Amino acid sequence: MSDHGMSAVPESNIIDLDEVLDSSLYTASGGSPVLNIWTKPENSLTVYSKLQEGSKTHKYKVYLKENFPPEWHYKDNMRISRILVVAEENYCDTGTGRNCPHQ
Repeated sequence: MSDHGMSAVPESNIIDLDEVLDSSLYTASGGSPVLNIWTKPENSLTVYSKLQEGSKTHKYKVYLKENFPPEWHYKDNMRISRILVVAEENYCDTGTGRNCPHQ
């Protein structure tokens, strides 16, 4: 048994956000399954929109900070980015050169 973030991820389940979004528009911090996406303020809605579009074909959800689920108790921390990408279970998200552990 394992929880989200501990399960093996087949190479076919690695989501490369650089395929969805120009890597010059963002930086990512954190680790899969949750990535903080940092942008310049003027690019944040463009980046969010592109990530939303990508979530239709890739296995992740994207949230704006003001829409984080309240049970996360997460949105009032200044160290949390305005945009979060959360990979679905058994998927791993990468971006800007990050790697995922896989089988």
